[in-house]
Amino acid sequence: IAESASLLGSNAQRLQSYVNRLLDVRIQKWVMFSAAWNEIIDHFREEDIVSNTESDNLKFSQFDGFSQAIYLPVFQTAGAIEDILSELERPNEEYTDPKTGAYSDESYFKPIAQHV
Repeated sequence: IAESASLLGSNAQRLQSYVNRLLDVRIQKWVMFSAAWNEIIDHFREEDIVSNTESDNLKFSQFDGFSQAIYLPVFQTAGAIEDILSELERPNEEYTDPKTGAYSDESYFKPIAQHV
């Protein structure tokens, strides 16, 4: 195979079309999963296994006119912003390299990356 040849050819539109189809499949899988998940949570609510609040926190969300087809349940993202802000508010001295006294983006964002 020549160096300039690729599995999809050299046509950028063909590559973009392929990537879009892959993304569409991923999004469709998440949409189907979220619909099934939400039905399970609705059943739990009907059987009084979870409260209204718990049900709201466990279900995927969909909003007409928003950029994403679905949004993760609140329980998966709850507290993330507070954790990030508390880490960013820490004094720079806590992020310095003990050998050089300098700090890097890696050391600065390490506590946040550990939570993700």
